[in-house]
Amino acid sequence: MFSSTSSFISRTSLWNETGQQQAIMREIRKKPFVTASELSEMLGISLRKTQENMRKLRETGLIRRIGPDKGGHWEVIDQQP
Repeated sequence: MFSSTSSFISRTSLWNETGQQQAIMREIRKKPFVTASELSEMLGISLRKTQENMRKLRETGLIRRIGPDKGGHWEVIDQQP
């Protein structure tokens, strides 16, 4: 009984994170100079969760920062099949 519940929670959490990360990438494509704070407000998630998702996206090579913190921009790295 507990394993199916925890499995459901894990799948739900994974879906939510993946959905949030996809939304972050979508917004970065639209507005490369967007800040984490702006993304947080746009998506209705906490700044901390936004930063965590952006860190995961950077670590997996899906986004990268071009230039300095101030004046730089984000780039979504399209994965070729």
